[in-house]
Amino acid sequence: GRPGLEVGQAVKRLKEHGPNQITPPKLENRYLKLGRMVFGGILNILLWICVLLELLLLHFFPGEKDAVTPLILSAVIVGTAVLQWVTELRAESSMEELRALQGSEPARVARWAAPPPLGGPEEEPSEAHVVDVDPLDLVVGDIIFLSAGQRVPADVRIVHCSDGMEVDNSALTGEALPEARVSHPEKPGVALTEARCLA
Repeated sequence: GRPGLEVGQAVKRLKEHGPNQITPPKLENRYLKLGRMVFGGILNILLWICVLLELLLLHFFPGEKDAVTPLILSAVIVGTAVLQWVTELRAESSMEELRALQGSEPARVARWAAPPPLGGPEEEPSEAHVVDVDPLDLVVGDIIFLSAGQRVPADVRIVHCSDGMEVDNSALTGEALPEARVSHPEKPGVALTEARCLA
């Protein structure tokens, strides 16, 4: 068969699956999130009840109790919540940075204007059928043509590549060196993150 998709198929898949982009979850207001982390959750509620009871004991039995325990408990609750909050803010920031990495240059894909005539010979693919498409409009089944140094605009399965092809995943994995890629499929059971036929 012919490589690539018909324009109509691509439009249908784009409507069905949506644009080719990382869709972040709806972000909660950062200060509301901090308040929820400090005062929400069953464990924090129980700890705040302990603080309140300690303060009541301190009020009704002055001199017999000290204020150190409720202060330490409060500091632990707030400190833990702030650490969790900062960690989540960093994760949200990383997600935004990852979204910014998505290539903005047009992707060259094989698209067909119409199916071949019934019973007629299939045309051989030619440069005339390779079109530039916005990376957001890439869909499942597109055949993407990449050249050296170009960003990979989507998760792809490599169907053909030159010997010695490498992909720089350092922004995603932290690996210092580019990783080799091949076009032959991996053995069953190989994790997708380890598959050398994916980029």
